[in-house]
Amino acid sequence: MPHPTYTKLLAARDALDRKIEAHKPLPRDAAIKKLRAYAIEYEMTEDDLFPIPGEVDDPCSAGWDGEEPDFSVPDFSEFEYPNTLGYTLLEEMQQQRNEIDSQLRAVRREAIMWAQLFISEYDLAEEDIYPPPRRAK
Repeated sequence: MPHPTYTKLLAARDALDRKIEAHKPLPRDAAIKKLRAYAIEYEMTEDDLFPIPGEVDDPCSAGWDGEEPDFSVPDFSEFEYPNTLGYTLLEEMQQQRNEIDSQLRAVRREAIMWAQLFISEYDLAEEDIYPPPRRAK
């Protein structure tokens, strides 16, 4: 008798095979419309979606200040003492804002990655997503 995990994986693979077989790509116009809306929602620029080769920032270096951590000093970053003062300090709010900004950047980077994969799958060009402005006659 097969292992239960193996049986579940086979069932999951079969279900996925059926989804792949039933998958119907979007019409080109619908794909362009979908990507334009996605780009607006995540405030993506042409440079985000169509970077110039060789000028792509290393996502792993984002936010790194270049300094190595000092391992001789104990790390108490996980230690939190509750605010018993009953007053929210400006510095604390700024730190919370910075944490939210970091999360937003991470979500946006992932959204850009998905958009670029979508562009590749549908073989879209920059002009499809960002058409040149029309000139008045």
